[in-house]
Amino acid sequence: MHTNNSAWRDQAAATPVPAPRPADHVPAPVGSPLRARCVAQAWLPALAGSAQRPGGGVARRDAAAARRKAVLSDCVLILALSAVAQMIHFSAQGGRAVISGDSVQYVTDAEALLYGRDRPHFEIRKPGYALFLAAVGWLLGNMGWAAIAANHALLAALPLAAYALGCRLRSRGVGWVAAFLTIARLQQLVWGDRMMSEALFSFLLSFGLLALIAGGGRGGSTSLLATSGCLLGLAWLTRGTATAVIAAGVVWLLIPASVRSDKNAGAAGYAGDCVRFRTAAHRLSRSLTVAALFRQRGLAAAGVFLAPVVCIALFECGLNAAYSGRFRTCTGTAGAMLMQRVRFFQGTPLPEGTETAQALALLPERAADNAYVAHELDVWIARDRALRDGGMDEWAFDDLMARVAGRAVIQRPNAYLASTAVMAWQHLTRNPNAARCSPVTPDRRAGLIMHPAAPNEEEAVRRWYAYWALPHLPREESIAFVERVQAAAAKRAPFGRGKPWSDARYLLSKPAVATSLRVGQWLGSLWPGFALLGCFWLGLNRRTCGLLAAAYVLEALLVGALATTTNRFQEVWVATDTALAASLVFVVVAAAVRKSRQVVAVRFGGLSRGNRVPISAPVQGAL
Repeated sequence: MHTNNSAWRDQAAATPVPAPRPADHVPAPVGSPLRARCVAQAWLPALAGSAQRPGGGVARRDAAAARRKAVLSDCVLILALSAVAQMIHFSAQGGRAVISGDSVQYVTDAEALLYGRDRPHFEIRKPGYALFLAAVGWLLGNMGWAAIAANHALLAALPLAAYALGCRLRSRGVGWVAAFLTIARLQQLVWGDRMMSEALFSFLLSFGLLALIAGGGRGGSTSLLATSGCLLGLAWLTRGTATAVIAAGVVWLLIPASVRSDKNAGAAGYAGDCVRFRTAAHRLSRSLTVAALFRQRGLAAAGVFLAPVVCIALFECGLNAAYSGRFRTCTGTAGAMLMQRVRFFQGTPLPEGTETAQALALLPERAADNAYVAHELDVWIARDRALRDGGMDEWAFDDLMARVAGRAVIQRPNAYLASTAVMAWQHLTRNPNAARCSPVTPDRRAGLIMHPAAPNEEEAVRRWYAYWALPHLPREESIAFVERVQAAAAKRAPFGRGKPWSDARYLLSKPAVATSLRVGQWLGSLWPGFALLGCFWLGLNRRTCGLLAAAYVLEALLVGALATTTNRFQEVWVATDTALAASLVFVVVAAAVRKSRQVVAVRFGGLSRGNRVPISAPVQGAL
């Protein structure tokens, strides 16, 4: 036995050991000196060769410059197409604005800022859009057609946000599809013709989210995070629902980028999805600690993002302190909307008490036992009475309504939670046909109380709301102001009329163009939850999808908890919704085309399933 072992050792020593080849070399454990030496021997010659190859770095720089040039060309072309589409829409209305009660409140605040004849009232309306109208009036000397033109200009930029998000999710092709779907969907929206805050808010929200996605990932940019904070802070200054989006952005930034990345996105199928899920869950369980957050600089990124938001919030508090004597943010319509929810939409009786009696005294001629059958707009009559006759201000009225409605919610939480779930689901599904969830049948609801001077016409409700929208002015002055604003808004713009816009509107009415626009509107309005699930399943940029999912859910819960309608909150997501829908449609179509090509190759290329050679056969032979 000893002799045999000696002979074996002598034979092994005399046999030359061949140098290991990369194909059949078994890797050493990660981190060992042998593994580091093997990696260096394998990669350093290749790196040196690429570095010494003439023009290697120049070629890469040229390719990057070509990509930037192609993206810039796409943006210019998309912006031109979108601007033409918005100009056609603008010419159809002739620049004439549609006035509502909100419009009158924005205009009064803008004129107060411009001319100083009265103080602006930011207690119930956020100051963002009023500041925007004041800037438009200062630059162009007009707040009628000029404001409408500014709204259309903001809408014309939205396809750029959809294109950039589509490129970030998948490719330039997805970006182009997203831009086209956004242009098609914007044709059915009436934001541009209304002096309302939706156009400004959607612009700030879309580009703020885009800057957050670009600046919050691996190798993110501090300047982009600060820009995102500025844009989303201005969006919050315009509408309070941006609070949920800002909260989602903070949570997303605190989660380390290594958890949000999709390193295993190359694995396909069910097994690949399981691997991705287990890997992400393992990283998340190990990284969500205070030390990991500090190490991953999540707190620093969230601080950079939140700093502009805090500054804008302090700016709003300063505005209210200067004009109303209250250093606080705008209360908005939270108390009034909650009162609408419990009285009109849920049929919840109000609790007994002194404050309830005070609130019912402000409400128009409704008794406590049947208060819930009142009209949904009666709360605005109560607001008008409180400010004119009750000696209250906006803050005190909203706080009173919030306290009374809050106690009603506490007494019957199940009804409130059920209506919140229904409203949030309707908002997530973008259902415009079921915007309200009142169990009170129409025959039991009280009719609308009109102002005595309101005209008897089809738009009487809108006119009525406008008449009651200015309780800080005397009645005659408020009516005269509303009529003056309506007369000014009825003036046509000095441009955008006649040819070629009339010819363009005629071309849009052609069956082929109209059909393509309808198809684009339908595809772009795919349920964003379904599109998100599809993008997650297909392995598209999981960091971006995670942020959008968090923003969607938190905003839907906020809208469901406070709002009485969802139709004004749904379409502000038009750019992100179309980008997700375009990604899903593009990937599904690409997969179908790839599968059909494989079937054609198998059927007509002389191959069959039995004689195809597996891809791994040469590797198995080498091993």
